[in-house]
Amino acid sequence: MKLSALRVMVFAFPFVVLAVFVPYKIFFKRDWFRLVAEDGVFEQLQVWFFLVASILFLVASIRSLNSGKRFSFLVFLSLSFGLALVCLEEISWGQRILGFSSPQHFTCHNVQGELTLHNLSVIQPLLHLGYILIGLIGSIGCICARVLPGKKWCSFLPGWYLSSYFFPVFIVYLWFEFSYHYWRVLNGPLSIDGGGFLLWRDQELVEAILAFGFFLFAAVSAKNSVSVKTE
Repeated sequence: MKLSALRVMVFAFPFVVLAVFVPYKIFFKRDWFRLVAEDGVFEQLQVWFFLVASILFLVASIRSLNSGKRFSFLVFLSLSFGLALVCLEEISWGQRILGFSSPQHFTCHNVQGELTLHNLSVIQPLLHLGYILIGLIGSIGCICARVLPGKKWCSFLPGWYLSSYFFPVFIVYLWFEFSYHYWRVLNGPLSIDGGGFLLWRDQELVEAILAFGFFLFAAVSAKNSVSVKTE
């Protein structure tokens, strides 16, 4: 299979997933809610994809350091630690596995009463904005980087064939923000058991697609890190 054809297939995969699961939600709503539930299939997939992506970015950083590419080393190392943090946050730093109680501060100030930073009352309002920015950068970042002098940043942004893994999370969270701020009076707050077709827990599917996109991005970065020009 030619490389260009493979990239087209990789690009199309998220749309195939969405085409399968949107009808699944319509006809098998009870099963769908189990998929998007806390610690459900989609959330578990996110943990594993982010974990492996973190390891692959670590490999890319080590290869870059061994090749004398210090800037690449710092970028890939930052991505590795960032995704490791996301992975730990998804499992509440082991709280769900080990079953220990949350510290008093998290019990009082975490909207879910668990040991996570992203659900702290001072951080959670910014969470949607973070997803929107990540989705936007992943969707069009490499295109924008190509117009910059030297095109240096293209090596550290997902290629066009991975943009489809970032675009769904951008659209969904942008819609959530639009709905909350402008349509709340008409439709009420979105929730898993009421409101419109797109519900709050549905983000688990697009987040799983995003996690798989990061995994692919990390795999490509690890493969190409030995051939990047010395900086």
